[in-house]
Amino acid sequence: MGQVPRTQLDAVLADAAREKRLYEAILDNTPDLAYVWDLQHRIVYANDGLLRMWGKSREEALGRTCLELGYEPWHAEMHDREIDQVVATGQPVRGTVPFTGTFGRRIYDYILVPVFNTRGEVEAVAGTTRDVTEHKQHEESLRHHAGLVESLIDAAPVGTYLLDAEMRIRHVNPVAYPAFGAFAPDLVGRDLHGMLVALWGEEPARMALQVFRHTLETGDPFVIDEFTGKRLDTGAIEYYDWRVQRVTLPDGSHGVVCYFRDISAKVEARKAIEDNRDALKIADRRKDEFLATLAHELRNPLAPLSNCLHILRLRDTDDAEGKRLRAIMERQLATLVRMTDDLLEVSRITRGKIELRRVPCDLRDIVDAALETSRPLISHAHHRLDVRMDPLEPLPVRADGVRLSQVFANLLNNAAKYTPAGGRITVEVAREDGHVRISVRDTGIGLPPEMLDRVFDLFAQDEHGRKLSQGGLGIGLTLVRSLVAMHDGSVAALSEGLGRGTEFIVQLPLQASGEMPHMEPVLATLEGEPLDIIVTDDNHENADSLALLLRMAGHRVRITYDGESCLQAVAEQVPDLVLLDLGMPGLDGFTTCRRIREGHGYGIRVLAVTGWGQARDVADAAKAGFDGHIVKPVDPAKLAEGMSGLGKKTA
Repeated sequence: MGQVPRTQLDAVLADAAREKRLYEAILDNTPDLAYVWDLQHRIVYANDGLLRMWGKSREEALGRTCLELGYEPWHAEMHDREIDQVVATGQPVRGTVPFTGTFGRRIYDYILVPVFNTRGEVEAVAGTTRDVTEHKQHEESLRHHAGLVESLIDAAPVGTYLLDAEMRIRHVNPVAYPAFGAFAPDLVGRDLHGMLVALWGEEPARMALQVFRHTLETGDPFVIDEFTGKRLDTGAIEYYDWRVQRVTLPDGSHGVVCYFRDISAKVEARKAIEDNRDALKIADRRKDEFLATLAHELRNPLAPLSNCLHILRLRDTDDAEGKRLRAIMERQLATLVRMTDDLLEVSRITRGKIELRRVPCDLRDIVDAALETSRPLISHAHHRLDVRMDPLEPLPVRADGVRLSQVFANLLNNAAKYTPAGGRITVEVAREDGHVRISVRDTGIGLPPEMLDRVFDLFAQDEHGRKLSQGGLGIGLTLVRSLVAMHDGSVAALSEGLGRGTEFIVQLPLQASGEMPHMEPVLATLEGEPLDIIVTDDNHENADSLALLLRMAGHRVRITYDGESCLQAVAEQVPDLVLLDLGMPGLDGFTTCRRIREGHGYGIRVLAVTGWGQARDVADAAKAGFDGHIVKPVDPAKLAEGMSGLGKKTA
């Protein structure tokens, strides 16, 4: 005979390997135990379920006999005889046997079958085993209590009926009567099919009988979590859950018992919840949109105020009263900006839109930055501030320094607001079992016991605190809890009661020691090589004040109040930089930027200056061609960063 071509042989081998992988994948994921013996009674295959039952790895099991695998001698000898019987007769062998494995002592049904080669000879013996402990125990229990079957059914708290092997009704308990209606007293002895057709219709009745017969033949229970039924007496549609199970009848034959329970109230309640849920989502989305819109609308008047204050600061008037009034305005403006930012922050966090930029930091620098932020508020209230922190021992953490500084600034601001003037605020920072513990303690109004857990909830303020606080939205501590959790830490509130002060304790994991970068202040300067700049904003006060600020820094500035005027100004003289509002009527900022790019490419730097600061706004601006995105009111440091690298245009 000629040899099989190499390519054909490779294909045959590849097909065989694929089939082997397929069979092993199926067998490894079946709940039954599967295995193969060779003719020397050694295991040559065992699926994952069997290996778990033995408590052995595949390498430990393959090539071993039952005796070597730890079977009791009688058990091993029995299987050896059965293997020889299957090989000799070519016929399957069935059996039931107890076995103690990693799952404890269980009862197993098994079948051993011959594996024939191409010549019709038995070359191996395969088997499958199923854990039938619960089935055997249940059947044994029913055999021992055969005379109590009907009384047990009657006592069942759910609707129950019993069928014999011919699918005739043997017994129905009183709980099931309402489902069968007026026909209930006449049910015993009747064929089930006609009853089910009347209840559910022809097709559901046929499928139900298939389920009953399958359970009767195999012993496999069947469960439906929810199905629809119709009452025969009223025609009302009701909902049930349903379980079918094989039982041994008093005469020793098998029957089927069906349990069902009316879950109509639960289903209706669930449907009501589902109906109200697209409403809850809409309300949540509208809440987020409201917060974003509110923040935008707040930023519009804040922007010119901020610009004017920067201008006043640059002019540095010697008028003492003017300085005092400016300081008041700066404090109040900072409060408004912080509340606006908090509104957006809490909206982002609740929607999972916050992403931390965690890098190695020294916690001392983060706390120092928070102290610098909160010191004006603390000083204004004439509080005494005590800081207990080792200036020489680094406290390495992996954190987003800006976000974590926001946490401690919020706690300090909270202490300042809820402590009567002239109080005391203490900050303690110390190592503690691989963590750093930061405590912010005050001598303020304190908290009642019921508020210690609720104080971190959104908009949570008790009546006492609301009367005595100095303003706020009740979202600062919500941000604290969320940001600390995002840093793998925890925060807790402690208080001995009203008038006894409050302590907030933050715990954060420390990182391995190493060189920690220090947080350096950013020099917020707009001065530098003079630039040609166009400021475009439909809010005249914002445009005028921002332009004045830039002119005082030495730049040449043109002002336009709409998109068309901006494009005309760009055409008349190409600028170095365009600061462009987004939400303008007519030609909005997105379209204006695209038109600039169409005419001049990317030779002009265009920055969005807007009250819209959500992630999707930043993404939309980038798609429109903006080089950067600055949120109102403009932070001079952010603006200086956006202007960096620009040089003077030459004619």
